[in-house]
Amino acid sequence: MEIQEVEDALSLALVALVGGTRPPILAPLVHKLLHRWFHVVDADMSITRHAPEDFLVHFAHHVDLKRVLTAPHDRTTLYVLTW
Repeated sequence: MEIQEVEDALSLALVALVGGTRPPILAPLVHKLLHRWFHVVDADMSITRHAPEDFLVHFAHHVDLKRVLTAPHDRTTLYVLTW
């Protein structure tokens, strides 16, 4: 039962890597970028540091995760997040 709960939670999570020149970036900025770029409501995501990748993003709704994962990447931004 416990393993199934963990698997269910991870089905709504993405690992994020900071790309490009890898500027220093903190979780609050990732939060802000996801809200600005993909209109994910702050309360519907949680972001934690994750090694060896940069961040683990948990979404409350599959639709938000899918929107982030399938969006075209805008190469004009300073920050590049790879999922």
